Amino acid sequence: MKPGFGILLVFVALFMGFFLFAFQTFAAKPIAQISGFEGEVIVQSDTKSFRVTELGLTLKDGDRIQTKQGEAKIVFNDGAVIKIMSFASTIIQERKEKGGFWIFGTKKMVRRITCFVGKLRLKTGASRRKHYLQTPTAVCGLRGSEGDIGFDNVNTYMNIYSGEAEVAGNVIRGAFTNPGIHAATKSRVYQSLARAYTIYRRAEATMRTLYLARARVEAIKVIR
Repeated sequence: MKPGFGILLVFVALFMGFFLFAFQTFAAKPIAQISGFEGEVIVQSDTKSFRVTELGLTLKDGDRIQTKQGEAKIVFNDGAVIKIMSFASTIIQERKEKGGFWIFGTKKMVRRITCFVGKLRLKTGASRRKHYLQTPTAVCGLRGSEGDIGFDNVNTYMNIYSGEAEVAGNVIRGAFTNPGIHAATKSRVYQSLARAYTIYRRAEATMRTLYLARARVEAIKVIR
């Protein structure tokens, strides 16, 4: 195969990948909105990274929210609420997942909120949806509950205020402090999204093709 032809195939594959990714995310419907924030809060939606500047910003399945010296409050369409503390990174997801056994299994909508680093609080309220608070090392299933979850790159922490939680993985229970900036500076996920945001801002300011391409690449690294 000629080198030039091989490079062409790579560009075609990348183009098709970006096209399919954009089509899937374009079809996504809002699942929540920012109802409160203070300080610097960053959102990555698809391959775009931007700072939250106003209330009511809508969020979709797969959006990532990251705080610096600040906090964010997110309200879902069914009334469930999460509060993201300072120096935290999380992703919100809603999807149908199969439960039950074999042919008797049914698909139900579930909500997964992943804390990659930092601390956040979930209040399910009147929501009947199954909620999962999770970290890279543990999963906690909640319903009709309120509780905190945190991750410091090594340990998962959980403190339930009301209700119960089904836990898979190693979890340290009880009140805990926010891992904070110390954990954030050592988190690959946190630093990756911060870098993607910086590059995207530069790309927006200059509109240079090279920066725009690099911004997309960095955003995909965060997703991975």
